[in-house]
Parts: sequence; C-alpha cells; structure tokens
Amino acid sequence: MIEAYFFQIETVLNEFPTIRSYTLKKKVYNIKQGFISGSVVFENGYLLDFAEVKDAERPAKLKYRYQYMNEHNEVVFRYDNAPHH
Repeated sequence: MIEAYFFQIETVLNEFPTIRSYTLKKKVYNIKQGFISGSVVFENGYLLDFAEVKDAERPAKLKYRYQYMNEHNEVVFRYDNAPHH
C-alpha cells in the first residue's frame, strides 16, 4: 500500500514537463506506512525540497515539510506541520 503511494509520487514527477531532475529517498516502515523525501530541480533553477511521513490508509500525511527555493537558494515559501512555539 505505501509502495503504491511512492509509485504515484514518482509517476507525477516523471510526467511533469518542467522538471529537470529529481532525487528520492524512500523508507518503508510497514505495509501501510513509510517516509519519502526528495529534491526536485525545475528548468528555471528553482528547487523543491520535501519530506513526508505517510500512512496509506489515512488521507492526511502524518508529517510533512515542503520548501521551495529560488536559483539563489533563497526560500520562496515553506510549509510544514511541525508545532511552532
């Protein structure tokens, strides 16, 4: 089940026309839970760095982080669900 989720992410990355390259790291915790992270480089030099902890039986991600940076590695935006104090 979690492998199908990972496959879905990689399929979208392969089909997205403005992606120059990407790297992925995947860790399967059990049949339904896992961790995926990666970096996506776009044609304009911008970079999306992300990480997710996912349970395939739940619609929401358990943890997530998305950071989008311009060609100078300056943060354009960042989303995560970590508690902010």
